[in-house]
Amino acid sequence: MDISQKIKMIEMETGKLSPVQKILLGTDGSVTNLLEVVTGNAVTINTRIQKVIPADATIATELEIKKGDCVNYRVVEIKNQNSPEVLIYAVSYTPIDRLSLDIRQDLMQADIPIGRILKEHHLETRREITDAYVRAADPNLSEVFNIFKQETLLSRQYRIFHQDKPLISIQETFPYNRFLDEKRILIEAPSRLHLGLLDMHGDLGRVDGGIGITLQDPKTLLEVRMHPTVEVRGDDPGSVAVVRNVATSLLHRLGIDNGANITIRSSYSRHVGLGSGTSLALSTAYALCRLYDRNIPIRDLSGTVGRGGTSGIGTSF
Repeated sequence: MDISQKIKMIEMETGKLSPVQKILLGTDGSVTNLLEVVTGNAVTINTRIQKVIPADATIATELEIKKGDCVNYRVVEIKNQNSPEVLIYAVSYTPIDRLSLDIRQDLMQADIPIGRILKEHHLETRREITDAYVRAADPNLSEVFNIFKQETLLSRQYRIFHQDKPLISIQETFPYNRFLDEKRILIEAPSRLHLGLLDMHGDLGRVDGGIGITLQDPKTLLEVRMHPTVEVRGDDPGSVAVVRNVATSLLHRLGIDNGANITIRSSYSRHVGLGSGTSLALSTAYALCRLYDRNIPIRDLSGTVGRGGTSGIGTSF
């Protein structure tokens, strides 16, 4: 399967990619140069890990070497020099025996992009893209990119050949919400435990008070972008129905003559006491207000979507 087909499969899973995202996944040239053209600024490298390790079976196959052969393991962050934002996270493996001493020194001792090292040493190389795919941000990458856990990432795998032998195997990753050409909103909301109701006299607009505890996990994660109609994607039909009903009703109430494409990136079981219905409904409503620049407080939105009428747990911030 060629890279254009893989990109089409990614779009079927995630939604439309921007031209820049497609180029970053499919280019067989220097990513460093491409990023400098796109951002209009010089790119810098921050090396997170640099060490020599024995090749495992997977890396040995990828590099066409023996298992246990020494490879240089390098993990870097590619950044704009004028911003702390990480543009791309790259992991590479290079057989030590295939590097000349001067190239080895540059690769292992300096924060220099690989493409620039190859260019400075006048190495004739070619790139072969082996894979492109979607992955979810783990705790490490969510911290690296300053994004939510489980947020969608785009990754590609490729090899650089020199003299018909694999010189470097590289995996590059960047968030789906980088290099966009349209407005998108990401909303994360926690789950909660409800510990009971307190009888009140109704002056606050609801029947009871309550005690609750916010939980770090599980969470709701929604991605919303403009669309002519309301379209909702997700694995759980019940959650999809909640989001679709809230979105359709709210857009009508706000007089917005447009829709939204909503993807449920992460959700959790409904009707188990963790407030998934409230989390989904309020996340949807708040995301749509952000998308269409409507400034409506959460407490007002909770009434609009029919949440918080009993105790207010899960709707008061």
